[in-house]
Amino acid sequence: MSTVATPAPTPGRRRRKSRLQRRQARLGWLLLLPALAVVAFVAIYPLGKTIYQSFTNQEFLAGIEPTKWVGLQNYRDLWHDTIFRQSVWETIKFTLITVSFEFVLGMIIALVVN
Repeated sequence: MSTVATPAPTPGRRRRKSRLQRRQARLGWLLLLPALAVVAFVAIYPLGKTIYQSFTNQEFLAGIEPTKWVGLQNYRDLWHDTIFRQSVWETIKFTLITVSFEFVLGMIIALVVN
């Protein structure tokens, strides 16, 4: 029995895309633009605004009062708050317990099904 060896492709010039492939790729990006605009408007803009507001003294529903840039002071205050640190610790404990339980339950179900 004989085997046929096919030569490995030589690294060289990349094949140029045909005109039709380029037009289809351009059309695909054009059709994707409205969805990208919605994602930018719904997700990225509010995230950026939230990050900006976290560095000011603006209060939630405080009206149209002028805000002052406070830098990292909000984060310093948050870190020194005992309730915040306690809630972070409770979140970590809850996450570890639930993920462990779900992992064990998933393994048991997988072993039973297998």
